[in-house]
Amino acid sequence: MNSRFSILAAAAICLIACSDGQPLRIGAKDFAEQRVLAEMAAKILKDDGWAVESVVQCGDTYACYGGLQAGELDLLVDYTGTGFVFRGETPLSGAGALTRLQEIYQPMGLTWLAPLGFDNGYILVAKSDSAPGRKLTEISDLAATADLQIACPGEFLRRPLDGLQSLVQRYGLRIRGEPIVEEDPQTRVAAVLEGRAEVAVLYGTDSAALDPRLVTLADDLGFFPEYGAAFVARTRALKKHKGLADSLAKLEGAVTREAMRQLNHAVQLEGATPAVAATTFLIKNELLSNPDILLPQTPDLVIVTHADDHLESFAGRALASVRNAYPRRTVVVRSTPTPLSDTQVGRVRLTMLGAERFFASGERDDRVEAVVAVGSRTIHQLCRLDLENVANASIGVPPPGSGGGIAAARVLAVQGIEKAFVGRPAVLLGKASAGDLDCVLVLVENGDAEVAEVLSKGVLSLRDLDLAQSDLRQAAPFLRSTRIPAGTYHGQLEAIESLASQVLLAGPGRPSKNVEATGGPATALPASGQPIPADHVQAMAAVSGFHEAPDPVLPSAWNRSLSKRPARTTGGPIDAILNGLVLLFLGWLLYLVWRQE
Repeated sequence: MNSRFSILAAAAICLIACSDGQPLRIGAKDFAEQRVLAEMAAKILKDDGWAVESVVQCGDTYACYGGLQAGELDLLVDYTGTGFVFRGETPLSGAGALTRLQEIYQPMGLTWLAPLGFDNGYILVAKSDSAPGRKLTEISDLAATADLQIACPGEFLRRPLDGLQSLVQRYGLRIRGEPIVEEDPQTRVAAVLEGRAEVAVLYGTDSAALDPRLVTLADDLGFFPEYGAAFVARTRALKKHKGLADSLAKLEGAVTREAMRQLNHAVQLEGATPAVAATTFLIKNELLSNPDILLPQTPDLVIVTHADDHLESFAGRALASVRNAYPRRTVVVRSTPTPLSDTQVGRVRLTMLGAERFFASGERDDRVEAVVAVGSRTIHQLCRLDLENVANASIGVPPPGSGGGIAAARVLAVQGIEKAFVGRPAVLLGKASAGDLDCVLVLVENGDAEVAEVLSKGVLSLRDLDLAQSDLRQAAPFLRSTRIPAGTYHGQLEAIESLASQVLLAGPGRPSKNVEATGGPATALPASGQPIPADHVQAMAAVSGFHEAPDPVLPSAWNRSLSKRPARTTGGPIDAILNGLVLLFLGWLLYLVWRQE
């Protein structure tokens, strides 16, 4: 009997040891606030010695709760109002809200923990000086306005309980015409500040509410339900990891609405990563018992470019675009031999590159995504005036590692030309002027000063470069037919047929799949930088000075598709083998018990 008990006890210990090795998985919906709060939870738990996986972006509310119930996630930050609506109930406010949420989520195997301290429900903001002689302080004050105009997100029009129609009826408001519907909170605030709307609808923690020219109107009739932030955990995870709730309780009441606005501002407008914003907050508020890193400093926002691409003429537009999106950051441009890699892993925020670099290896590179176009470069084919047959000419092209070299190589491939002289553009133009080369292909902006100087000598002229689009589509999908307008250069009487490639700012791309950590120093590197938020993309495009969207052949922030479900975490082939061995061991133990019987 004792032997049998020992065997069963060993099996139980084995099961416990195997199950306890799974690190905690924290989910985040796909917006800045959620990512910051998830990073806070991860750092608090790690500080207490818990094993935590990287934060998982789990999509929308339905997908995130699905991940919790399926065991793909252990923890999530959600809002009380959202919790009620998700279960088909009218949102409650006050002390009874969490009690009721515990009741309706208990059958789902989920537990709501203590609130974090802020309400992210709807608020109305107006200009602080919008009413001469009458100060606006409450929503009821708006009833005196006969032709009220309101700016709101599209969702606010459709909400049945706390949306526009219910608000109008509860407060007796008189709306003028159709509301101004804008999804970007900064755009809604702009409508108020410019006088196109009297009030704007924001979320309570929107960083746009920090504008000192705005006043938040008190909800004097208690119309809007509370959307208090709180952790939602799998009940089994809380039972399995004793003390988990106590660790998370360090954040109970610690995050005020004002603090959350500042955190959102740091991520959305100043370019801080969610991890840096979260760590800064925790250290400043002394919520980490063993902080093992220095307080992060907000670094310069760096735009990198490849030194061989010579994109200096586009730097002014790029800087203006980025400064419009990040007005409080110092923006600098630097060169690097690996611009795409540096941007993709988050070492830098943005890269300036030609569209050709997305296809440098042949296949399209999705490590970064185009954010905004800041110009274009055109392939200039310059040949000696006395050259009759371009097909048999000696041709010079830029180095293979440069953007111009990538584009020229594809053009030569379409033409069936295998040999060419390689050199820097200035060297090539000098050799062609001296008669050492028949033609030169360079990728430059129309009106380029070096090309203009060479053409002014009267030795070289521009020649048409007109290739069939069907041939280019396969070899160089980033090139588009264009013309160098007549008069671009001195003595150029006719337009020249050629090919153009966009110059763009690009940010980190969205990872296509999860990358498993295999140990070693490389696991300390971030898997990917954060993609540029949509409002920043719009802000950059507004002042880029180049009124054209990124080429549709490129991976682009303008057509980004978002994952709706978290990827199921798997352990890979090694874990599968270990699990198989564990099952065989348990089977052997059961066989021994049966044999003793």
